[in-house]
Amino acid sequence: MNQSENTNIYSFKLFDFHFVNVNPACTTIPSPRSGHRILCTARYIYLYGGYNPSLNPPTCQDIWKFNFATRKWKRCAENQNIPNEVTSIAAVRRKHELLVFGGTAVPFGFRCSNKLHSFHVNDKTESFSTYRISGKSPQSMYGQAMVLHKNLLYVIGGTDGFTFTCDIHRVNLNKDVKVWKQMYKTSRITVDNCEDNAPYEPEGRYRHEVGFDGNNIFLIGGGTSCKSYNLTEIPIFNIASRTWRRETSIAVANGELSYPQPRKCHGLVQFKSGNKNYVYIVCGLGDEGALNDLWRLQLSTLQWTLIKNPVLPKGLYFHATALSYHGKMYIFGGINGSRDLKRTNDIYCAWMYIPKLSEICWEAVLYYIGYKNVTKTILRQLKVPERFINRLS
Repeated sequence: MNQSENTNIYSFKLFDFHFVNVNPACTTIPSPRSGHRILCTARYIYLYGGYNPSLNPPTCQDIWKFNFATRKWKRCAENQNIPNEVTSIAAVRRKHELLVFGGTAVPFGFRCSNKLHSFHVNDKTESFSTYRISGKSPQSMYGQAMVLHKNLLYVIGGTDGFTFTCDIHRVNLNKDVKVWKQMYKTSRITVDNCEDNAPYEPEGRYRHEVGFDGNNIFLIGGGTSCKSYNLTEIPIFNIASRTWRRETSIAVANGELSYPQPRKCHGLVQFKSGNKNYVYIVCGLGDEGALNDLWRLQLSTLQWTLIKNPVLPKGLYFHATALSYHGKMYIFGGINGSRDLKRTNDIYCAWMYIPKLSEICWEAVLYYIGYKNVTKTILRQLKVPERFINRLS
């Protein structure tokens, strides 16, 4: 076994974000970007799309994967027909599919999409395709959010660059003939000017995130081109009644009552522990600039908890987040808090909950071997179970 590059003792910590070094053996890595999305499988982070005005062209029409164990990037789907509308897309994972919807090209808003694309991944093949869906499709927009529940895919909100909506559409992906169904149509009446007896409707928005408890969609933040919405009152859409309501969340008591600052372009991950659904939000763009904090919201009680502030070296927005199968949040890219609006291709990660002991042991083994040295041969010499060895690319 090669000499370990780590002399410190490994320790497990919750909510402790650290920088993830990329293996120097990588000959190419993704360019710095914003407005992209990432999703996790058991082995990889998958990266889709994005934007960087210093590139030519500025839109990132590419798909990459990053192996957790070896820390190597590899470009995927190089010969696939990736569309131009790859900025501010929405994305979710469905079994072996990475689903991406909407998005915009440059100039923003003048070229938008309402197509649903699938990047299918398994142990042997990777393929990119576009779903054929009939019915009343969502408007071509960007900055939407998505929820997947029992093969029902919900698309929420978005903008065409001029108007902002809270429209909701749904499609059943298990049907042979797939049809869009409009669940809610924004009336264009805002909260500020609607009549007292009118049904509640949240203000239209983009770059929001959503939580889901099986019955309700929780709208978390978002905004318009000049405004970020607060996180004090949470708009909630019931999928059975197809109606919106709003509920006041519970502030965290740290000497005095406080809520997360209003924000858009933030990151969110969700997981369930027992009968409790939690969402974590990290960083984002507030009214006064880039934010640098981590908050938790319990959906059943709407109780906020401030986990950490600051969490990263600088504030960040237009980044992408995803939760691994085993409870680690990953952050990739975005615009940092500096005045030059610099985009980044940095990776950070932190545990959001305590995983199985075997996962902690696996992480410790990789820590002591060193990601530059890890091979299947070394792991087999150490009698590491094959299910972990198979995570190497």
